[in-house]
Formats: sequence, structure tokens, C-alpha cells
Amino acid sequence: MKSAPNIAGVITPELLDLLSSSPQALACTELLLCNTLEIRYDLFADKASWPLLAARVLKYHPKAVIVGTIRLARDGGKVSNADFAQRFADWESICTQAIHPHWIDLEQFHLKDFSREFALAQKQGIRMLVSQHNFQHVPSLKYLRAQAAQARAAGAHGFKIAAMSKKAGDASRLYTLARKERFHFEWLATFAMGATGQTTRVRSLHYGANLTYVALGKAVAPGQLTAIELLSKLLH
Repeated sequence: MKSAPNIAGVITPELLDLLSSSPQALACTELLLCNTLEIRYDLFADKASWPLLAARVLKYHPKAVIVGTIRLARDGGKVSNADFAQRFADWESICTQAIHPHWIDLEQFHLKDFSREFALAQKQGIRMLVSQHNFQHVPSLKYLRAQAAQARAAGAHGFKIAAMSKKAGDASRLYTLARKERFHFEWLATFAMGATGQTTRVRSLHYGANLTYVALGKAVAPGQLTAIELLSKLLH
């Protein structure tokens, strides 16, 4: 029997404020529809709060799988690309807590800089997801497969590619990637961003991907669906 896909809701500061003040709000209800939750640490301005965010999120959804992400600027995040010593110190403060993310997401463009993060994750029993965001176009299948191979060689347990769709149909190679790579990773996400890529967030799951992302309230990526929208499309 095919296992249920990993539907990852994105945790933002606004959502956590809403959870504490208005737990009956729609975005809070949708959180429970997700079996996976991604904490976007880079969106939380107060770094002192980072080490305890996983425990805080799990209080609202104890059965969720937690993914931690400190998204770099090159991939659409809020953290400088340059200071890798600080970046490791941040991960160390997060991952050595009694309650920490089950997975951490590292950007593929800087994979060579993350050897200490990989070692830390292995020591703590944390799975590694290597991700890439292309805001210009959907790359060639040859490029995509080479990137997947690089992530696999580095020891990643999961691989994610999110690429910008410019016209209907230009994301078909992402489906081919899903078919060819589906047995090589525990988690695989192959979808397109943008209005014309929105359907790929659902369709990729039918081709072999098993990870997709949804908004809990305001979208944090172009073309992102809410949990209810995605589940509705997945069931029809």
C-alpha cells in the first residue's frame, strides 16, 4: 500500500502568534491536516527563540514530523549567504536540544560548506534534506538528475527541487525526475513555483514525489496552496 504523502505546513511567527491567541482560526485548524511541519527559523527575528521552537510547535501538533529550515538569501530566505560559522552555531543550538527537528533542510548551492552540519545531524539522529530553489526557470532533466546524484553522494536522506514555472507544461521534466529518483530518497519533492506551476504541487505526488508544501495562512512561496486546497485537489 502506498504511504500517505508528507504534507508540510510552513510555520511562521504570525502563525505561532495566531495559535496562541486564536486557536480556532482556519490556519490553526489546517495545521492539524499536515503530517509534517516546517519551521522557517530565518523568519523569526529573535534568535534566542530558535532552540525552543520545535518544542513549542509540537505542543500544538505532537504527532507532526518537524523540519527545520534556516533559509539563505539565495534561496529566498532572510539569512546572509556568507557567515557559515554562525550558521553552524545556529544549527548546533537548535539540534542539541532535547526536543529538536526530525529533519533539517540545507541548500544545495552551499553543500560543500555544510560538512559540520551533516556530522551534527548524524550524531543527533536527524535526517538531512538537501534543497534547491530556482527562481528563474525549470532546469533541464540532465541538470536535475545531476543535482539529485550530488545530494545522494553527500549522504542526504531527502531531496527537494522547487523551480519557477513560466508557462503551462514547462514543469513536465519534474515529473520525470520524480519517477526516476523516487526510490533513491526517503523524501522527494519535485514541484514548480508560480501560478502555472501550482498544479505540480499535487501532480508531482502521483509521479513518485512524496513531499509537498502548503501555506498555513499567508503563502511564503509563489503559487503555494493552503492545506485544504491541496488536500481537496489530491482527493479529486
